[in-house]
Amino acid sequence: MLTLPILKKLYETAEDETLSVFAEQAEAVLGEFGILAARERLHFFLAQIGHESGGLKIRCENMNYSPERLMQVWPRRFPDLASTNGFARAPEALANNVYGGRMGNDAPGDGWKYRGRGFIQITGKDGYRQVGERAGLDLVADPDQALDPRNCLRIACAFWDWKRINPLCDAGDFTAVTRRINGGTVGMQDRFAWLTKVQALVPWAPRPGARRTEADLSLDEIKAAQACLKACGFYEGSIDGIFGRNSRGGLKQFQAENGLPATGRLDPQTLEKLKAAAGEGAAAVSAATPAPAPATAMPATAPAASAAAGESEMLRRGREIRRELMGDALVARMAKNTYDSPLMRKFGDYASEAVFGLLWTRPGLDLKTKTLICVVSDTATARWPELAIHLRMARRQGWTEDELAETLLHLSGYVGLPPVREGMIVARETFEAMAAEEGGAQGDGT
Repeated sequence: MLTLPILKKLYETAEDETLSVFAEQAEAVLGEFGILAARERLHFFLAQIGHESGGLKIRCENMNYSPERLMQVWPRRFPDLASTNGFARAPEALANNVYGGRMGNDAPGDGWKYRGRGFIQITGKDGYRQVGERAGLDLVADPDQALDPRNCLRIACAFWDWKRINPLCDAGDFTAVTRRINGGTVGMQDRFAWLTKVQALVPWAPRPGARRTEADLSLDEIKAAQACLKACGFYEGSIDGIFGRNSRGGLKQFQAENGLPATGRLDPQTLEKLKAAAGEGAAAVSAATPAPAPATAMPATAPAASAAAGESEMLRRGREIRRELMGDALVARMAKNTYDSPLMRKFGDYASEAVFGLLWTRPGLDLKTKTLICVVSDTATARWPELAIHLRMARRQGWTEDELAETLLHLSGYVGLPPVREGMIVARETFEAMAAEEGGAQGDGT
């Protein structure tokens, strides 16, 4: 399944040795930890380690931060430039400062000794102990074993097992998987991009000689079944090929109302009933019958869905990117104060899909650059409420207050002083509000 040619297409910039060892070990190691038991387990795993390791290239955490970046990542530890003295561009000192005394690090130097390593960046002595026990390696005594390409896959799988991630995959919840790994939803745009790439390149073929079951269905077949459930009124979620909790709940209800065992599984009899019940949608699900299918690479997730499909994958992704850019607090506040009626919720969904789901997920520019473009365009066109939002987004993506102020001042030579003056007022108010909101309530970043 995971051949060397497939891995080279998936992780294009990884070292040859890393990919060769991965291909040799994949079937045995992934099978041992149950990751080959279901499509979502395998695809979610490959996507997440792709993001965490930069395509299997990064196996050790980079602790070489500039003073400005220290203030952004650990604002409570480094509230001003003076506090970064001795830690900026000093990786070992920084690691011991930010990781020492927690995550099981109880001895001098443990912060540096147990910094992030491996495809999935295990961090802290407790993490090294837990993962090492599951991987059969003494990582506490020799944490650099996590850098060895011969150990990286097993260690990533052991981390997956320690965090009990397979059940989240079985529920089809890619965002919950991200939270279990990251502690938040940082990097969702890139994680979804990796998932789309994995779905396009990594096949999920029926087992030779076996009767086809739900585990053998292709991504398109799962999508077709979801579309039929939606057409029949049993499902309101995304047509994304991820058969999670909502899909199964709708399927169980459909089965119960149609005299079938309410298993929540896409067995051949259920698929036939779905096809018949969907009526005009029968053609869409015709591929989801139990006839044998060739083992081919799976297509990428389509960014938009048909009218019959309802909520699109692009809308779902747009919501995730919007939340990553704005933060939970601002999203909740806008939901309460702005998108508080059916009319405005309709507009909010449209904006999430058409703007965040399409424009913000386009390749070519990172999120940080895109936020600065928005700050510039808002100021030039005098869109002050939007400027306040985009300034928040820019700060969350790593721009400093000084850098944003200089950006606005530079604009004055091209758009004039009056709009820049208003922009500076908005910036002052926004930065003061953000400081007040953070005021001691924000925890340390890791």
